[in-house]
Amino acid sequence: MHDLNRLLAEGFYCALASRDGGRIAAYLSDDVDWMSIGPVEMLGFCGPRRGKTAVIEVFERLIPAVVAVTSYVTDILLVDGDRAAGLNRLTGRLHATGRVITCRLANFMRFRDGKICEYRSLMDSFAAVEELIGQRLDFHQGIAPISPDLMPFAAGTDLTWR
Repeated sequence: MHDLNRLLAEGFYCALASRDGGRIAAYLSDDVDWMSIGPVEMLGFCGPRRGKTAVIEVFERLIPAVVAVTSYVTDILLVDGDRAAGLNRLTGRLHATGRVITCRLANFMRFRDGKICEYRSLMDSFAAVEELIGQRLDFHQGIAPISPDLMPFAAGTDLTWR
């Protein structure tokens, strides 16, 4: 079973790299418990999802609305029994600004009956925000609102640093 789960994890990461919703769906249980932990106020595709259909919407509609992913590389993959963990790098071009961004992601998954039934992804949120706005955040100089000139936000979004 351990070897099968390694093959499942490797195949799933290849599917993620392809950005193909159908390929990704083939690895997910129908009731998958999915959580992407990141700056949900800036990246609406972060947050919890329940079920294969909700997860596929993330890859087919929500992520492509924000960023054109150009690369998804798995640097480390560990598999132990029914669990796997990976360290990955995602690179893409933001539609709003045209800037190229790179984010580090740590992923944790659990397998049941040859499918991923639980998935957690942790984004380096601070680095992701810096990438999104295109500048370093210097908290030694005080905290100020993020200008809409740096990162266009949806109407009604309040991203003032408090």
